[in-house]
Amino acid sequence: MTRWSPERWAAVKAIFHDLTQLPDAERAAALLARTAGDAEAREAIGRMLQHATRDHSRLDQGAAGLMPSLKRELPQGSLPVAGTRVGAFEIVREVGRGGMGVVYEAVRVEDTGIARVAIKVLPPTRAETVFARRFVSEQRLLQQLDHAGIARFVDSGWTSGQRPWFAMAYVDGVPLDQWCTTQGVPPADRVRLVRDTCRAVQHAHDRQVLHRDIKPSNILVTATGQTVLVDFGIARTLDDDAPGTLTLAGFRPMSLSFASPEHLAGRPLTAAADVFSLGAVLYVLLAGQPPTSRRVPPSTAASPRDAEAVVPFDDCVMRALAHDPLARYPSAEALAQALDAVLGSVA
Repeated sequence: MTRWSPERWAAVKAIFHDLTQLPDAERAAALLARTAGDAEAREAIGRMLQHATRDHSRLDQGAAGLMPSLKRELPQGSLPVAGTRVGAFEIVREVGRGGMGVVYEAVRVEDTGIARVAIKVLPPTRAETVFARRFVSEQRLLQQLDHAGIARFVDSGWTSGQRPWFAMAYVDGVPLDQWCTTQGVPPADRVRLVRDTCRAVQHAHDRQVLHRDIKPSNILVTATGQTVLVDFGIARTLDDDAPGTLTLAGFRPMSLSFASPEHLAGRPLTAAADVFSLGAVLYVLLAGQPPTSRRVPPSTAASPRDAEAVVPFDDCVMRALAHDPLARYPSAEALAQALDAVLGSVA
């Protein structure tokens, strides 16, 4: 294995610790998702998991002590199944599951309004108070946002099984990288999709919301070509530079290939962290692989067929990926404008 930087090793350890909190049956899928495009990290974490011992009592006691305002654990309850009611909606099917929540497709059966929604339900966990606080935070942040490029908050409440939930407008879309591959999207149009996402991110930043987990799987593309940013599960406000509850409990949620150096190192984050992630997404779409510590321009890593078309965007991508946050674009809008300028020159 090659020698890793302290930041990369910190990120690997953070993912390892997160995975040790999951049931054994869920670890393989979670490991694959958290190390997408990074086989070396996946192999190292896999070896660590083989020798891991799990100390449940320590985690439970530590997490319970973090939230003195939560006087009791939430009812364990049960998760909904297809055909059951959640508020004004009926569950159609489960569409996703992770440590931060279970997501269902549902349809409205009462009143008027958005007819099709995605409902996120907080599952019972060992670190209940920690995840409950994060779940409430995600809901609160989503309520501040109103942009076509961000999944819209709809409603919230409690299931009959005593689990908290909230609903967002259902996004019938495909992850950004999959869309570009299956549709054969040329480089310039891939840039336009990221440019649109930059403006959705800027909307969030203008309302002091930092996403912290921008990656292709969290950017869905609809049949009309609209990009929609989803999953604000680890988002926080820009003026909140205190350690997060999940970090305090031994978790540091992030996506290794798209997290900024300061995020990997556990340092306070600014809007520049999301700018870095947007640059990493753009790099993947243009080069066909995540950026590495060697930081070669995307045109160098791109296929010979696409290299010439990618060259004009090299400078934009590399500035967004600068190790020093102050050397990056000062905002997501500034990155969008730089991409627009290059798009105009190659049209």
